[in-house]
Amino acid sequence: MVSRKLLFRQIATMFKFILLLTVAVAFTQAIVCPDNFCDSVDCEELTDCLESNGQRIRTKGSYCQCCDICVKLLGENEVCEPESDFLGVIITSECATGLLCDPSLRRCIRPV
Repeated sequence: MVSRKLLFRQIATMFKFILLLTVAVAFTQAIVCPDNFCDSVDCEELTDCLESNGQRIRTKGSYCQCCDICVKLLGENEVCEPESDFLGVIITSECATGLLCDPSLRRCIRPV
């Protein structure tokens, strides 16, 4: 049988872990782009980002929307990530023109 002292210690440890996890989540949610952040960012040249190479330029797609980025174009039935799943995360691929990312299938499909 577990002693009360040991049980109390386990509960206290679990409470500390939950508290620490809550603080960590709150901290990451509070990270924002500071004023003038983009002034210190050097954007990458995108001259090789061509639709003929299966790529497209996404305007202001980088962190804090400082720079345009080159994204890979996905074909029909290729695995995609719905943008709503990754708020704040840079997504480096998207469905090609005429396709959309189905959130339940996680595949590029033709709209019906």
